[in-house]
Amino acid sequence: MTFALAGQAAGAAGHVDGDPNLTCKLINFAILAAGIGYVAVKVLFPAFRKQQGQILETMASAERRAAEVAEEAAAIDRRVAGIGDDIAALRAKAYEEMGTEAERLARETEAAIVKLQRSAELEIASIAKAARQDLKVYSAGLALDLARQRLEARIDGPAQDALIARFAAALKTDMVERN
Repeated sequence: MTFALAGQAAGAAGHVDGDPNLTCKLINFAILAAGIGYVAVKVLFPAFRKQQGQILETMASAERRAAEVAEEAAAIDRRVAGIGDDIAALRAKAYEEMGTEAERLARETEAAIVKLQRSAELEIASIAKAARQDLKVYSAGLALDLARQRLEARIDGPAQDALIARFAAALKTDMVERN
């Protein structure tokens, strides 16, 4: 209200062709601008600073996370680069183990072959021994048959009777001596 009166006084002083309330409007505008400025300084600036702090903190956190991710990516790259060496080492070890296993199998196979050969030789020797024994029995039988045939050809009835009598006498003597 005071400003309105001041505006009217200025209008009465001779400002006829302009806006008679211009001074009041300017004063009201200055009050409004001061109020907005006060609210901005007391309320909006701290809110903006708080939001700015949060944004800066989020950016710093994002930078730290980006650094961590870059470090993890570098570690993964190192591991991936080392995978080729690891695979080569595994292949070399596998080839070495396969060679060792092949040598072991060859030794076992050779031992099994030697064992089978020994077994076959023993079996062949056993079969040969049995065949020799059968051959001896067969030749003895043939020899006995041949001897019987020759004896039958040489010994006739009276010679046979004399041999049987001598054999019976020898048996009697043996029996007497034993008793």
